[in-house]
Amino acid sequence: MTADTRTASVERRRSRIVERVRTYGAVTISELALDLGVSDMTIRRDADALAHTGEVVRLHGALRGPDSAISSTFEYTQRTTRSAEQKARIGAAAARDIDPHDTLVIDAGTTALQVAVSLPESFVGTIITHSIPVIGFAEQRPLVKAIVLGGEVYRPSRALVGSAGTTEAAGLRAATFFLGAAAVDARGVYASVDVERGLKEALMDISDRVVLVVDSSKLAASAPVRLCGWDRIDVIVTDDDPGAELLETLHRNAVECLIAAPQP
Repeated sequence: MTADTRTASVERRRSRIVERVRTYGAVTISELALDLGVSDMTIRRDADALAHTGEVVRLHGALRGPDSAISSTFEYTQRTTRSAEQKARIGAAAARDIDPHDTLVIDAGTTALQVAVSLPESFVGTIITHSIPVIGFAEQRPLVKAIVLGGEVYRPSRALVGSAGTTEAAGLRAATFFLGAAAVDARGVYASVDVERGLKEALMDISDRVVLVVDSSKLAASAPVRLCGWDRIDVIVTDDDPGAELLETLHRNAVECLIAAPQP
């Protein structure tokens, strides 16, 4: 590769980075690296250069537009970097036993995204999703079929929501739904806003198995919208001991608890 060719390649990549930041308001380093097929270190060098010229603002683990306020999109980006190592472990554990030809539903949310990221190269099945980041991931896997559920963009979750997606979901079937949540307790599973509930319920209905993926901060969190009781969940994957009360509830409802502990 000549110096001119190399320079043109770098300029094209940086132009694409700026385009994505303008589109989404804020994007993580890891998302950009996955999307553009380069290393995190390459994106960090690009980010430093673009920040120097004022085209983006450099954050910890992410980029945002120079004139964008701290918005719902930025909040999603911050959630991506929060408990990132735990979420990566949960995603890897949840994806470990997936059949290569399965049809999967992957929910919106930063932990569910890690399930998609952790899918092995051997996976050539189908992903049903309303998550914009998961759609972006699927675009990079040409052997994976993606079914996108339509609707209105809900920016805090970077997801498509509403009656259109709920109607479309009713005509589908999946082996496993990887469900995200804002909070859990002994009474059930919760979302932060009601706009997410209808589609999540529809996706549970079409799936043979529901796997809840939540980092341990959700075990102590509170959220106002009850999605379901534990009778709708088959497996919970988290990163720490959920405690005696919740374990008793899981046992009573025959819910398998998988703890994605760090490697020694």
